[in-house]
Amino acid sequence: METKRNIQLTSAEISALFQSYINDSMSICVFKYMQEIIEDSEIKTVIEHALDVAQQHVEIVRKIFMDENIAVPYGFTEQDVNVKADRLFSDTFCLHYVKQMAKGGLTTNGTILPHIFRDDIRSFYSKCLASSLELDNEAAYLLLEKGLAIRPPAIPYPKKSEFIHKQSFLAGFFEDKRSLTSMECTILYSNIQTNKLGEALAIAFSQVAKSKKVREFMLRGKEIAEKHINIFGSALRKENLPSPMT
Repeated sequence: METKRNIQLTSAEISALFQSYINDSMSICVFKYMQEIIEDSEIKTVIEHALDVAQQHVEIVRKIFMDENIAVPYGFTEQDVNVKADRLFSDTFCLHYVKQMAKGGLTTNGTILPHIFRDDIRSFYSKCLASSLELDNEAAYLLLEKGLAIRPPAIPYPKKSEFIHKQSFLAGFFEDKRSLTSMECTILYSNIQTNKLGEALAIAFSQVAKSKKVREFMLRGKEIAEKHINIFGSALRKENLPSPMT
């Protein structure tokens, strides 16, 4: 039987590890800054856990690349963040940020894992998935405890089972209007939350970026996020459903 030492990494495994290194090295910068500004001790504990997870992941991926004689990505470093900068975000925002990042981890790691076959890499991404779930649970429970959770809209319970009889059902969202499905409500809610997070980050970064081009780029991102929020929110409002709060 081949050992992991003579099984070459596949394109899926290399690209996944590269992506993980970039994402987690960025998270280290963000969470180190948040660690400095947060005043709420409970939220700070969650941030410190998220930081510890990101640091562990970066070290594991770096070692894998070095063992395989693969160039280690530059990623993000301490040169990319000023942890002593003035406060840009509230404690509440930081907790929501962890929740969104954990959601991204669940999605990304869950998508990657079926394409991984080498046992050590598969074990790593299984642990990444478990870490994302643990962080998501911690953030969700704390948001609920503090009355800060922004839940998806509630809808009436179905009273009977029905079948779709025409393919035009799929086009009905855009053309002959029909009621939204529960999945469509969920996707709209999720996209509004993601864009609200992006909007807040873009505003913050536009305030501190030294480069005019970067500031303009961030403000353009803010405008795009606002446009998406309005479009997705209007679809919910037409169904008399609430749009997630800012």
